[in-house]
Amino acid sequence: MKKEKEWMEFETVYYDELTGLLNRRFMNNAQKILDGKISLTFFDIDNFKFINDTYGHYTGDKIIQEIGMLIKTFSTKNDYPIRFGGDEFIIISKDTNSSKQHEIIENCRKYLYSRPFILLNKSISVTISSGIAEGGVNDIESILQNADFALYCSKGKGKNCTTLYTKREQADFYMPFKEEREIKKSLAGKKNIIVKGGFKSGKSTLMKKLKKEFPKVNFYELEDLKEIDMKKHSAIFYNPAIIIEDKKLNKYLYLFKQNDHDEYSLSNFTKDNIVRFLELTGRKATLFTVNYLTQMTNGNPYLLNRFISMDVHAKFDTLTDYPVYEDISTLDKSTIKMLKRINHLGFEISPSNIASDSLLFSDVMSMLNLEILEEKNFVFTYKYPPIYFHFSKTKNRFQYQKKMFEIARKKRISQTSMDPSLLISTGTDLYNYGDTEEAMDILNLSLLDTDEVHSLKARILISQSQFEKADYEIKHIRDSVVKRQINVLKMVASAEDLKIKKTRDPYTNILYMSYYIRKESFKMVENIQKKIDEKVLTPKENVSYLSNLANYYMFKNRENKAADCFLKCEEICKKEFFLADLGKIYMQMGNMFDQKDQLFKALEYFNKAMEIFPYTNMSSILWSVNLNLAVTYLKLGEFSRAFDMFTSLLSMERENKNKYYKMIIYNNLADAYIRMFDWENAEYYNKLVLEYYKSRSSIPDFVIFQNRKISLAKNKVNWLKLDYFNKDDIINIIDSMVLSFLKKNRSCSVSEIRDFTVQLLKVNKDKDMLYKAELLGYMCFMFRKNEKIKKYLLKTASSILLSLNLNLRENLLRQSLENL
Repeated sequence: MKKEKEWMEFETVYYDELTGLLNRRFMNNAQKILDGKISLTFFDIDNFKFINDTYGHYTGDKIIQEIGMLIKTFSTKNDYPIRFGGDEFIIISKDTNSSKQHEIIENCRKYLYSRPFILLNKSISVTISSGIAEGGVNDIESILQNADFALYCSKGKGKNCTTLYTKREQADFYMPFKEEREIKKSLAGKKNIIVKGGFKSGKSTLMKKLKKEFPKVNFYELEDLKEIDMKKHSAIFYNPAIIIEDKKLNKYLYLFKQNDHDEYSLSNFTKDNIVRFLELTGRKATLFTVNYLTQMTNGNPYLLNRFISMDVHAKFDTLTDYPVYEDISTLDKSTIKMLKRINHLGFEISPSNIASDSLLFSDVMSMLNLEILEEKNFVFTYKYPPIYFHFSKTKNRFQYQKKMFEIARKKRISQTSMDPSLLISTGTDLYNYGDTEEAMDILNLSLLDTDEVHSLKARILISQSQFEKADYEIKHIRDSVVKRQINVLKMVASAEDLKIKKTRDPYTNILYMSYYIRKESFKMVENIQKKIDEKVLTPKENVSYLSNLANYYMFKNRENKAADCFLKCEEICKKEFFLADLGKIYMQMGNMFDQKDQLFKALEYFNKAMEIFPYTNMSSILWSVNLNLAVTYLKLGEFSRAFDMFTSLLSMERENKNKYYKMIIYNNLADAYIRMFDWENAEYYNKLVLEYYKSRSSIPDFVIFQNRKISLAKNKVNWLKLDYFNKDDIINIIDSMVLSFLKKNRSCSVSEIRDFTVQLLKVNKDKDMLYKAELLGYMCFMFRKNEKIKKYLLKTASSILLSLNLNLRENLLRQSLENL
């Protein structure tokens, strides 16, 4: 059980500024913060847009504030009141069932209805509509969706009421569509709707579900339509690719569109949806399974349901297992011609590959309109993958998919046959892929007592930081060379001190190399490198060697060499199917670009790593990727996004168990508030970090410098010298320069400021330019009352930020200083 706080006890970033309630960040992390069963009330203010338009946004904000106060009054000890956004509110209740919660929210609603607001000498009647649902917090998205549906039922009843969600019996598992909430909103608001979807998009399933929930609405499948009553509340579902040549059906559609209606296009499920899909059906959302389903189904609802419902012995192992011929037969000749023309572009079509070819561009746009393609992650992909595979003549185009099928087939056969050699081979494939969880599950089925099994299990346990369990496996390894390799791997991974022994074994030397890079003993790195013959390395060893070499080059400021090594690693990982290794390479490349202040490139690679690691049990790496992303967004000036990620990090299970990780986040939050010139919040988080380190042997330099900046900004200068820090650290040097200058020169001339700025920019010339710009921004704040100095410093900081293409950051700095 998680130890749960009361709603007033969370960090500052979890609260809404307008109401003082918890904010959407809390809601996004509720699954990590809370435990057990919950009751969730979702409500909004009736006709709030009318109130805003009639009385103005000031009045709207005051009403939201007053309702926030009312919610606090009605909330109990085990409630978590949240402003979800705009005029939408949520109350999560622990230890309160939905019937009891219904009674509480009804009392709140009646109280509000009986007391109009008096604002600007006007009486404004305000009502709310609510929906309530309950369930386990681990399925909070479904609970929210159910409560949301109940809310719109309340709207349909005439507003100013509360509806309790009643679970409907469903014979089969059902995964809600992304557009479903908005579709239900339209239907509840008595609007006609048009829903279009491609092949096997789940239109029929959705329509059946909506028929039960909205029995008074007339539902039509356009392909089977014979007549339609245009005067009645109606919903039309259709596949554009099938009706394209049918004049009669297109005429019906045209006439229907003349009336007021909302139109929706059904999207495929995202990777996150697939994870939830697996979890809700009791399957493990492992790295391989998630990526297998993402690649093989592209989130297509029909194919996902087919995978979930199929028997373990059912075939789903090759491209020819996909059903497609019946769907192809419904397409007209011109559509088939277009599909053949664009097939060579691949399963994922980059916009840059069609930009200069008007015919291909037109074909792709037509396929988008026909719901055969959809835009996903800045590329165009097939909503129903079998259509692509059907028209592909060159089978080499989908080698990646064939490899996925091969591992999936081996996995299924090994689990049913229990063949020891096949189990080990499958476990090795999954380990190399990066799915240590599935690899261990497969290896545990093997009862063989061999070095191959024990060494592979030990590697997996080391990657999961389970060092004691790894020791057990190492103890059972008989081969002395293999045993030494795994022992050294464990010592490097656990940051132990190594006693280096001379060896000709290349893999052990690669591990020694990694150890000395961390120690920054570069002479030793160079000596070991001479002993390694790249030609005899396995692909896995080569990736380790090249990534070590890249890190060495980065320390030596030889970025081009480092980039070459990383690109070779990327090529090997893609060719050999080393997905987790590829994620680590992307993370290292992100760090490299971050050091060079190329933040957009850094963001690109951190996001690539993020695509991989959420579905592994490599929690420490996932934590690091999240932190790097949050800090990068902070540097870019996307403060809200950075705060979202920091709060998510605060909620991660690993971080909750380790104070050190919490201090890293608090330190970054203090930095964030310093950048925003919010000294109260900066001081709050800096104090938490200081208190933590005071109980340790020493306080890190960066924490002290942070504290000095805050103290100086708040005119609390009670410190003397800054001469005890690590003078080899460039950031320390320039921090000290700025603080010492400000302490001695609280009033000075523009020429003195200009001379100092020149000195500052000369330190490690052309390096750490973003940090230097931030320090100039800080000086700008300190000299905010001297218009000439402020103007000079702002101009210099702005020019640096613009030279780094950080336009948003420059704009935010300018606005912050103008608002002082």
